[in-house]
Amino acid sequence: MTEAALKKMKVPELKNELKLRTLKVSGKKEELIQRLLQAQSEGVVPSAEEEPLNTSQTKRKAADDLLSEKADNKKKKPEPKKQEISEEESEEEDDAEGSKDDYKDEGGDDDVDDEEDDDEEASDDIKSLTASGWGSALEDEFKKDYVRELLKYVAKERKVGPVYPPKGLVFHAFNMTPIEEVKVVIIGQDPYFNEGQAHGLCFSVMRGVAVPPSLKRIYKALEASIPGFKAPKHGCLEEWAARGVLMLNATLTVRKGKPNSHEKCGWQQFTDNVIKILCRQRKGLIFFLWGGFAKKKGAKINSNEHSVLIYNHPSPMGGRGPWVCDHFVRANQILKEQGKEPIDWTLSP
Repeated sequence: MTEAALKKMKVPELKNELKLRTLKVSGKKEELIQRLLQAQSEGVVPSAEEEPLNTSQTKRKAADDLLSEKADNKKKKPEPKKQEISEEESEEEDDAEGSKDDYKDEGGDDDVDDEEDDDEEASDDIKSLTASGWGSALEDEFKKDYVRELLKYVAKERKVGPVYPPKGLVFHAFNMTPIEEVKVVIIGQDPYFNEGQAHGLCFSVMRGVAVPPSLKRIYKALEASIPGFKAPKHGCLEEWAARGVLMLNATLTVRKGKPNSHEKCGWQQFTDNVIKILCRQRKGLIFFLWGGFAKKKGAKINSNEHSVLIYNHPSPMGGRGPWVCDHFVRANQILKEQGKEPIDWTLSP
């Protein structure tokens, strides 16, 4: 939503939008607008369980739909008036009648070709998962119809416009952190939707890209709790992934500039099953659930077998004060109690 659109909304509507994002709802109207704009820039989007539209929202949506319908009607060109044809032209038309099925067949062939291309691209995405442990663990999952349809949907989306992360990096989190090496799991919501940011790890961005505000707050929490940690100038967290931290987004792809655009295409079911498989195959895992969405996502994790650490989302929109989270320290304490090597949370400059 643009700033102009937000200014047209009433305060209760703005507060409802903030509530859907589990963000602070107090303050004057201008503060609420700025909070929503900041949330959009960081990719903090509503959870899947959205509240129903209120009366004013319904009216506005109906008006938008009407304007859209009128715009579509203007774009439609009137069909040309059918001209009378001569007897010779009529005979030629009769002669050509037999070729109509050929044209239909050609169109069908194009559809088949497109379908085959989508199948091939879906297979390429699966092949990009090169970590053998995950490949075996998810082998049955990849055979399910919904996963094939999901990946074909993503393939179709790529034909329309940019999809992030880039092809080949959709399963980057799995490749960076083999299932047998996972110690800590951080659950995110949606990939960053601006160019050059997302590379398959939640909260992480490619080198050379500005560090997002949420990650800056994470760095400050680390500086306050982990001896020797110094915030780097980049936001790439691949070093954590290589040390046993699985950074898993609930939705693995997103359309450029459209946060949460792929939330309902099948990724939620896939990552739910990934978590189930992970919890079944591994014991003593530590889950970081930051914010309302992550808390819901991890609601079925067995806390008797795994450690579930819950805190608010690190987005600055969650509050003005510092993000004081001790999960990094607690995780290392738990790992030591389990006789495992603690996580080195430091990052290269």
